[in-house]
Amino acid sequence: MHSIGEEVRVEVLARSLAPAITFAVLAVFVFLTPEDSAHHHFFVGIPCALIIATSVWRGLIYAETRKTDSIPAGLWTQFNIASAINSICWGTALASVVFQNETSPLIITFTLLIASSIANASIFTLGNDAKLHVTFVTLTLAPLICICVYRYSTNSGSDIGYLSISLMLFIGLLYILFQGRITRKRFAHLIATQRDLLEQRSMTEHANRLTSLGELAAGFAHEINNPLTVITGNIDLIAKQDLDATLLKYASRAMAASQRISKIVKNLRTLSHRSVEEVREDHEITALIKDTLELYEDRLQNRKITLELQLLEQVVYCDLVQIEQILLNLLNNAIEAVADLPEGERWLKIQISRLDQTLVIAVSNGGPVISSVIADKIFTPFFTTKPVGQGMGLGLAISRTIALNHHGDLRLETKDGHTCFCLVLPLVL
Repeated sequence: MHSIGEEVRVEVLARSLAPAITFAVLAVFVFLTPEDSAHHHFFVGIPCALIIATSVWRGLIYAETRKTDSIPAGLWTQFNIASAINSICWGTALASVVFQNETSPLIITFTLLIASSIANASIFTLGNDAKLHVTFVTLTLAPLICICVYRYSTNSGSDIGYLSISLMLFIGLLYILFQGRITRKRFAHLIATQRDLLEQRSMTEHANRLTSLGELAAGFAHEINNPLTVITGNIDLIAKQDLDATLLKYASRAMAASQRISKIVKNLRTLSHRSVEEVREDHEITALIKDTLELYEDRLQNRKITLELQLLEQVVYCDLVQIEQILLNLLNNAIEAVADLPEGERWLKIQISRLDQTLVIAVSNGGPVISSVIADKIFTPFFTTKPVGQGMGLGLAISRTIALNHHGDLRLETKDGHTCFCLVLPLVL
């Protein structure tokens, strides 16, 4: 999903083709007003020609944006320039027509209708972008207002019609700017609602998967624990026999491995289970982290990733399963970030510290710093840098939502030139 700024740009450019075509046609009609003079050719003809040229330019920009889902910064800059030139030319051309045809009410009325149509259409086409909309409407209508005021003043205030027109144009300008503001608010609300719905849907789907995984893990645990109990019992009987030191050492290793298998199965079953309601209790954070790391011990050893722990004993009030879910996401991302690095640079670090009335769990790795472009979107639902099929872009978004629901936060920071995710949780007082 795009950021709100990108959504605005996509929406504005998606609506730019029809106005571009209309502007080009209207420019021809304005130029053909019954006035044949050098002044008309210069102050009306040249702006109308530029309107046609910039309208074609905007049409080409529209065609280029149809080829991609994102809007390159260069194309958006071009669109801004084309719109600014377009509005200046409209203001110049329309004001010149009114100035040259003061004795022709029909032409003045025709010109004002074009001006009001263009300004009102901008609410729909440019209203979602404040800078573009305000600039376009102001540069289009302000010259007309100035010309009408000038005509009123040069006629010694005898022609009340020009004063009325200038007042109506000014009120129309304020009204259109106000409507544009309302449009932007509605669009922002629509995008926010859409994001909330997508996030809720993704969390529901994620919860359903966890529930299914919990049921599957429970079945596996039952099937594994039965033979594991037999294995553990037999190893215990063997260890009680009169064995030499070597065999006793092997039996002890087998017992430790069996106990570790039992603990991993238990952790998987606990982690995969998600209650309908959250279960928040006091939990010791160091024990919670160590239990989570049990699932990664072999993975870290096989990939020769060094793990550094700087832990402290502290109780936090939280949902055990949800906090473990956050840690799993952070550890998965950290392991993937260093997997392809040289062996000496493959390290993870988990550090716990207190900050005011909060507990900060910092998970950093030896990988490079995340670029600012990616950092701005990294907590956005469905944003991922992984290849298609290897990630949905929900892990960090869901993790941050969980952290916020715990009255904490999940932040991306940089420590000593490396990426660091900081999970902030309130302390139990």
